[in-house]
Amino acid sequence: MTLPTVGFVGVGKIAAAMVDGLADACPRILLSPRGRETAADLAARHPNVEVCESNHAVVDGAEVLVIAVRPDQVDEALRPLDVSPGTLVVSVVAGVPHETFTDLLGDVTVVRSIPLPSVRHHAGRTLVLPDQPQVRAIFDHLGGTVAVETAAAFDALQTTSATMTTLLHYLATVVDWAAEQGVPPAEAEAFVQGAALGTLSEAAAGTTFAQIADGHETPGGLNEQVRTTWLDPRRDALRATLDEVLRRVRGE
Repeated sequence: MTLPTVGFVGVGKIAAAMVDGLADACPRILLSPRGRETAADLAARHPNVEVCESNHAVVDGAEVLVIAVRPDQVDEALRPLDVSPGTLVVSVVAGVPHETFTDLLGDVTVVRSIPLPSVRHHAGRTLVLPDQPQVRAIFDHLGGTVAVETAAAFDALQTTSATMTTLLHYLATVVDWAAEQGVPPAEAEAFVQGAALGTLSEAAAGTTFAQIADGHETPGGLNEQVRTTWLDPRRDALRATLDEVLRRVRGE
């Protein structure tokens, strides 16, 4: 499927990652003037990326309209827009339900999504609700698509995405510890990154995280020691935190 002309209302970090990932496949990418510096940088690097004079110009020229503003900016950014009935609107705004977009934009088709910054490198899978062919084509190009059928499933998986910076800070702490033992920081970073990427690459073959972990542990070994003394006592606290994040995602 040929990718459509994609327009972005809002040009923050996630939008910029999507533009970088789509620039090799979309015939045109239209950017709103929101986030002028980021938009100008993207247009300077990609010949098929244009910065429009207004959000209205983005709406008029786009076949697929991506909403990439902060949750507290949705009403201000969208209420003035005149969007044609049936327009395909993709939201990358966390925690904002379908109904908000239809209330503001009228009779449009809304697909919610949770792309991560790794889409810049065509890596990772993007969560969408509901499945839609053009949207799937966009996110498949960016690394892959996971489509769910219910808002409950979408909210639960959106909640899991909130663990990503914690995972990264965990690895950064391990790197810092190695540097404190006298290892040059660049070497510590290179080794821990390589170990993490190599281990996670096993998931590409369809192996689950639990199966990968079992394959790396031996009874009484070093991996088991770290898991049982540091992680296992904290599992319930992690689940409780995820419950709290889920309530926030649901607006409860």
